[in-house]
Amino acid sequence: MAKRGRKPLSNKVKKTRGTYRKDRATDESLIFQVGVPEKPQHLTGLASELWDKWAPELVQKGFLTPLDGATFTVLCQSHADYIGACEQLNNELIVKTSQGNLKPHPLLKIKDKAFQNHLKARAELGLSEHLRKKIANETDGPFQRLLNRAKIVKKPEDKQ
Repeated sequence: MAKRGRKPLSNKVKKTRGTYRKDRATDESLIFQVGVPEKPQHLTGLASELWDKWAPELVQKGFLTPLDGATFTVLCQSHADYIGACEQLNNELIVKTSQGNLKPHPLLKIKDKAFQNHLKARAELGLSEHLRKKIANETDGPFQRLLNRAKIVKKPEDKQ
């Protein structure tokens, strides 16, 4: 049977979102040291450049550990594949077959699959689209905004 419901979020993601509660915190006894994974030798070109650009920033924000190497490799490679497919398409979305029929360009499927892999890898690393702004500026999260709006309320003095 398949698992039901959403995947559980890490405490770090919950704190970033402003939804962390100590009584509902997940057990994170397996805390891994943040660090840059070893870059695979097969990454070349744009994928290698993306690794060098994104890895230090994700380590600084605490979202990348040495155990995330495979997922981070998929993220960089799929993004490079997507860009490469977009560049090769040159607005030729339809091709003519040898029988004269029209069909979608094969690179469209490659581009779409690369984008889907990119989204999945980003979600596995905790970098979903709606968290990107909060990761960039953690001091302006929902919890911090709530604290900034909080007013000090004086208790009424007891009458005797």
